[in-house]
Amino acid sequence: YQRRVHGTKAVSTGSLLWSTAAALAHFSLVNTWGGYIYVINLLPAYTLLMLLLGRYSHRLYVAYSVFYSLGSLLCMLVPFVGQQSIGASTHLASHLTFALLQGLPFAHFLRSHLSAVTYMRCLRWLGGALAVVAVVCAVGLSSLQFLSGVSSTRFWTLLAPHAAKLPILTSVSEHQATSWATYFLDLQAVVWLVPVGVYHCLQRPTDERLFLMIYLCTSAYFSGIMVRLIIVYAPAACIVSAIGVSHLLRQYAPTPAPAVQSIGSLVEHSIDTTLQMIFVFGAAIVLDIFCVHCTWVAFEVYSSPSIVMSWNNAEKSFALDDFREAYRWLSMNTVPTAKVAAWWDYGYQLNAMANRTTYVDNNTWNNTHIASIGRIMASSEVDALPLLRKLDIDYVLVVFGGYTGYSSDDVGKFSWMVKIASGEFPQSVSEQRFGHFSTGRDATAAMLNSMMYKLCHFRFAELDSDFSGSSLPPLKRSNFSLQTVDESYTTEHWIVRICKVRPDPNRAPT
Repeated sequence: YQRRVHGTKAVSTGSLLWSTAAALAHFSLVNTWGGYIYVINLLPAYTLLMLLLGRYSHRLYVAYSVFYSLGSLLCMLVPFVGQQSIGASTHLASHLTFALLQGLPFAHFLRSHLSAVTYMRCLRWLGGALAVVAVVCAVGLSSLQFLSGVSSTRFWTLLAPHAAKLPILTSVSEHQATSWATYFLDLQAVVWLVPVGVYHCLQRPTDERLFLMIYLCTSAYFSGIMVRLIIVYAPAACIVSAIGVSHLLRQYAPTPAPAVQSIGSLVEHSIDTTLQMIFVFGAAIVLDIFCVHCTWVAFEVYSSPSIVMSWNNAEKSFALDDFREAYRWLSMNTVPTAKVAAWWDYGYQLNAMANRTTYVDNNTWNNTHIASIGRIMASSEVDALPLLRKLDIDYVLVVFGGYTGYSSDDVGKFSWMVKIASGEFPQSVSEQRFGHFSTGRDATAAMLNSMMYKLCHFRFAELDSDFSGSSLPPLKRSNFSLQTVDESYTTEHWIVRICKVRPDPNRAPT
């Protein structure tokens, strides 16, 4: 939000100070979140809209030029971005907009010094030459793979979710489409106050309000594609709805009665004042309920730690602290150089809480690494052992919810592991071999022999009932032993299971 306010302030004043502040705020965003890509494309879109509407000014030129120049240089200082701020296709719109802005003053200069016929002739020649240069540069840079990600699946998945599907993205719950219930839960009264603000903004459009409109429309589109991006839409919705409420209160606020008036006008004014007071009082109640709702949502929905789960029955509630129990065991009972193979969901937690190296973590840009773990989980023990030793893995960690009824376990995510692995290693992993990914009576042989099934269900048949006391469903295959790994630790409620890879007999212990 601060970033966008500074951007609008820079356009309003044409000040180098505010333009620099916008670039510094953008640099802060680049350091903290990959969503800076949205901002670096939002400002070029806003600038182009201003040009199309004939609102080009020197203030706009100064604001964008300073922001682009300083912002691009600062982005290059961030190791994760580096040269991508120049070569990545996601930054291409900012480059083209900057080039267009530099050409406009030159075109105005030619127009002031040439006749209309000569000016149009020069304009056609320059336009054709620039088009040829742009095509040659695009072909050359693409052949050299300098413009990275022009046809990237991630890019098209975000812009057109039905045109491209990347399993690593669609497997994440935060990347699912946003439901109407989520909008009403997160925004409540803002949902129906936004149209009021849009109406008032379009009645008297200014540069600032046009920025709000393009910010609102683009963020609303992307928030509908991925539920996590509702955090981008929320500031715009709040600002626009606040404008709507402000105009409504200003329009319907009670006004003092005129000094001299007839009895009829006095009665009419009293009725109008009463209705206005009712409206203002109702608006105050709605806004008060909105504040209470936001506090409740922040406390109940978005403040519960996912690492410590709760389980309730008719008598009492329990805290399931298996994740921290497992991470503490790893930190206390393994050597500091031990390497753990687990699904990427737990990578950051393993690094931070267990202080152990993981092969993959929540940075999902390296699809091959994640697919390698999926390939190990989908392979049999004999086939997975060479892969584990090749990656120098010491321990394998899986999350199992069969005992407690925890639905977000690795068995539930196994279909995505197979899909991601089959995309990178189609000759080794086939999704058809696992059928419907059932672990019951209709489980396939590939499922029963997979590392995932064995690590989760090893010794599970020894339990008579689950955490709530209900009988456990019979397993199709329960009496098996582990051939290439040994069980090292299972947490109290069987949520986290850790197995140690058997050492290579021909390799000296480290």
